[in-house]
Amino acid sequence: MTIADILQTMSYGPAPEAAAPALDWIARHNGRFGLFINNEWRDPAAATWFTTTNPANGRPLAEVAQ
Repeated sequence: MTIADILQTMSYGPAPEAAAPALDWIARHNGRFGLFINNEWRDPAAATWFTTTNPANGRPLAEVAQ
């Protein structure tokens, strides 16, 4: 029996989560994140920024302060 066969016979299988809620959240923050300190977003004055990539497709996802 293969894993695919097992998944088809189980009462549950691959999770149906969608990326849309996370991508919408990133968009609401304009795709740029400072530092999250004491439950608040802070924009660092002299930060080095780097681009994170979406592991699902390799495209840029957001900019993050370092």
